[in-house]
Amino acid sequence: MSWLDEELEHVEELRHSSETPSDAQVYSAVRAWWQWFGEALKRNAEEARRHEISAEFSQSATGHYRLANREAGLAADFALDEQIRSVRFDYSSSHPGTPAPEAAPASAPAIAGAAPEGGVLTLRPRGAARVAPFLSDQHLHEQELMRTLLKPVLFPDAPSTE
Repeated sequence: MSWLDEELEHVEELRHSSETPSDAQVYSAVRAWWQWFGEALKRNAEEARRHEISAEFSQSATGHYRLANREAGLAADFALDEQIRSVRFDYSSSHPGTPAPEAAPASAPAIAGAAPEGGVLTLRPRGAARVAPFLSDQHLHEQELMRTLLKPVLFPDAPSTE
């Protein structure tokens, strides 16, 4: 998303900020966002494979997505909780006995092959028909969201720039 798109989105949010969406509208917006998120994960996995990076997307259940890098032995799991409008994400390693380092999601693992810690995205209403993802009270647009969540899996040895 370009800066111009972000500003236009912000103007639209301000215009609709006084509207209180109904529970049904929020539920519908959460479902639409979750579908978009799954499609975005698929697109990122396909793009990674075009660059010869191991990336496999799967959906094991209605509210669960997974993106795995078999070469690195790392995976990211995403689980939707519609009731509290949040997405729990966890990282796992297929290297048994490797402890998870104390790391933020976008940090490079301190131990080779170790999975960073996960976290929770909150989905906050934006007007009557949208929700927006937040991590630690910071709104993440598509590029920031994908980089933050997928960099530890797709580029596990890259140093953090955050």
